[in-house]
Amino acid sequence: MAPSGEKNRRLHLVHHHPGRLRIRSSAFQGRGTADAALDALARNPGVEGTEHNPITGGVLVQYKPDKVRADDILGLVAAASELIVDPGKVPDPSEVPRVVIDKARALNAYVTKLTGYRVDIRGLLSVGIAGLAGYSFLTGKRRLPRWDNLAFWAFSLFTQLHAEEIAAARNAPPTRKELTLGPSTVSVPAGGT
Repeated sequence: MAPSGEKNRRLHLVHHHPGRLRIRSSAFQGRGTADAALDALARNPGVEGTEHNPITGGVLVQYKPDKVRADDILGLVAAASELIVDPGKVPDPSEVPRVVIDKARALNAYVTKLTGYRVDIRGLLSVGIAGLAGYSFLTGKRRLPRWDNLAFWAFSLFTQLHAEEIAAARNAPPTRKELTLGPSTVSVPAGGT
C-alpha cells in the first residue's frame, strides 16, 4: 500500500476525448502545485486553454490533438508538478472503432460459416431491409419507414457494402459476346466466333 504522502502525489486521468483532457489530483486543491502545472501547459503550443477547479483539484485541458498527444500532456503536468501519473491507461479513442470492427468481422465470419459460405452479413442486412420494405408495402404498417425508403436503403446499403465486387464485375471481361446476325441476336462464349 502506498504511503499517504505518495497517494496525495498521484495524477489521475478522469476523462479523455480528443481535444479535451480532464485530470485530477488532491495536490491541485488550492493553488501552489496547480500553478506550476498550469504554467507549463500555457507554454505548450498544442494547448489551447485550461480550467482549474481548486475545490475538486480538477484541471480541464483543451488541446489540439494534431499538435500534442494526451500522454504528452499527462507527462508534462506530472513533471511540472512533481506528481506520479496513476498507472491507469490513457484511453485511445481509436480503440473503440477497432474493437467494433473486429467484433463485426468475427460475427460476419460466424454468419458466413453458419450459412455454408453462401451469404455474409452484408447480404443479410440488405436482404433484411428489403424484406422490411416488402412487409411495409404489403401491410401498410405506419410504425415502419415507408416501403420505398426501405427499398432505397436496401439498394444503397447493398451497393455500398459490395462496392469492390461491383467495380470488379464492371471491369471484368464479358463472359458472353453478343453477335447481331441480321434481325436476330445470338450469344456465344467470349472469344468464340
